[in-house]
Amino acid sequence: MIIYVFPTETSELPHFSSSHLVDKFALVENLDFFYYIHHGRPSFAYGNFLIQQLGVCSDVQLLLQKVWLQVYRLALKCFNMPSVTSSAVCFCELLGICSLKLRVDIRSMNAILQHWNQLDRHTPAQNLQTLSKN
Repeated sequence: MIIYVFPTETSELPHFSSSHLVDKFALVENLDFFYYIHHGRPSFAYGNFLIQQLGVCSDVQLLLQKVWLQVYRLALKCFNMPSVTSSAVCFCELLGICSLKLRVDIRSMNAILQHWNQLDRHTPAQNLQTLSKN
């Protein structure tokens, strides 16, 4: 019979905030506005963007154009994931950026994918991969 005896009271029980456990097992995520858009949380993305990006920027218009392009690319890359696309659209609208181009392009890509899937030339996964590359 093996009995485990805890050392003196100076050592602590393991917990999720222990630095040695965090260093060994933690999954580190960058919680920027892209993370929140990708996980369908546009209001968190907006708040995060306001705090982390907009507060330290000198040229707001340039930053908004840059961010819109990045969000546009993310949304088109994930055009078949409604949570990501709707989050991207909402985020753009929260920033005061018109999302019409984004919505039209996403809808067009989904229509193309649906048409290709009906032709049965390739599998739906191959069609999706072809559209996602472009």
